[in-house]
Amino acid sequence: MAIPEGFETLIESKIFQFKITNRNAIHISEMKFVVLSTIDLDLKRVSWLKESITKLYSDTWSSPKLELKDLLLLYDSNVYGGFIRIIEKGHDSLFIPEGWNGLGIKRFLIGITRSINLMKELAVRMTTSNSSGFVDTKPAMDLFTPWLDRDLSYENVSSISGSLFQVDIERSVCFDKSLVLDSSEDLCTSQLI
Repeated sequence: MAIPEGFETLIESKIFQFKITNRNAIHISEMKFVVLSTIDLDLKRVSWLKESITKLYSDTWSSPKLELKDLLLLYDSNVYGGFIRIIEKGHDSLFIPEGWNGLGIKRFLIGITRSINLMKELAVRMTTSNSSGFVDTKPAMDLFTPWLDRDLSYENVSSISGSLFQVDIERSVCFDKSLVLDSSEDLCTSQLI
């Protein structure tokens, strides 16, 4: 089974693209009609980013600023709503819209989590294939934070963007199941068409 090198997620009017550039880096691009900005994060910094966003969001933004050596995380708002600004010092910065009920931030966290899992899976496959000659097909999966799982149930969604988000969730669940199961060809194909 081939491992995809990246994926995209739509947050309000922006597309965020997550690409694994090598075994130790994630390239995140923010696009509208063209690429607006990009940042490159290693596993340590992207893990810090995930934990920091989760902590800040869980604490309802009690502290609007967190900083790592060369990475800055800010929460701010304007007339259009709240947003997170991620600044890679000396490089670009990303603006992630908070969205309705925090959906933008949750979708970005899902993208980060999938990227971390993909990086770990690639590292396991590289290690296993180099040491024994066989490739291990079991992915290294992290669990989402409990509030992320709990808030992703949408029984009464009536908006188009909410319905499209539900389709994205179903597709990502099918993708995650296909990483674990051997017979992924007929898994979820009827739901995706």
